[in-house]
Amino acid sequence: MYVLYEVINNINEKYYVGVHKTDNENDCYYGSGIAIKRAIKKYGKHNFTKRIIARYETSEEAYEHEKNLVNKDFINDRMSYNMNIGGKGGFEYINSMGLSNPMSNPETITKCIENAKITRAKNPEKYRKIAIENFKKASEINTGKKRPEHSKIMKELGKNPTEKMIAGWKSAKETSKKIYVLVDLCGVVKEFIGLYELKKYCKENNLPHSSVYNIIVYQKEFSWGKVKGYSGYIKNK
Repeated sequence: MYVLYEVINNINEKYYVGVHKTDNENDCYYGSGIAIKRAIKKYGKHNFTKRIIARYETSEEAYEHEKNLVNKDFINDRMSYNMNIGGKGGFEYINSMGLSNPMSNPETITKCIENAKITRAKNPEKYRKIAIENFKKASEINTGKKRPEHSKIMKELGKNPTEKMIAGWKSAKETSKKIYVLVDLCGVVKEFIGLYELKKYCKENNLPHSSVYNIIVYQKEFSWGKVKGYSGYIKNK
C-alpha cells in the first residue's frame, strides 16, 4: 500500500507532504526530507501530527497525486518543509528509473573507476596505509567472533567449488534459518525467517540492510540515520 500523507508541526503550523510505502499507515515514518528531519530533531516527534491524505495500490498513482500537490509554489511557500517538487518518489523511484542518480550511468561508473586508479597511482603509499589500517580494524572487530555456518563449511571443504561443497553449503543454509526480530520506533515487532526475508523487507522499506543486520546480530545502536532508535535480536540462535 502507498499512502500520501501530511505532517504538521503543532508549534509553528509548518507542514510536509510525502509518499510512503507501508503495510501500516499508522507507522512512525514522518519523511526523509532534510528540512522535516531537522525540524523533528529540533521540536521532537511528539510535537508533530501525521494525517493520511489518500491511499493507493500503486506507486504511480501516489506519486502522480504528490506531483500535482507538491508543485513549485508549494515548495516555495515559507510554511512548507518540502524542498523538492513531488512525483519523484524518493530513492525507490530514483533507483528504478535512474533519475538524478549518476551512478546508474555505465559511462559515469567507468569514469569514476579510472579517476580512482589515477588518484591511487599518484599516492600509492597513502592508500597502502589506508588498506592496512582498514584490515587491522576489521581484524580487531571480528577477532573472537563466532564464524557463520557457511564460513565453517568453506574452511572444511577447501576453496574449490566441488559438488560436495555446494551440497554442504545448501544444507547449512536450509538448517540454519534463524528468526531475525526487528523492533521499530513504534515498538512494532517484525520477524523474518532467514536473511532473504530480512533483505527483502529492507529493500521494500528503503532501510540499509547492513545497519539492520548489525542491530539484530550485534545489538548495535544507531543514534543517526533511518534506523535510529531501532532494536532487534535473533530469536533462535
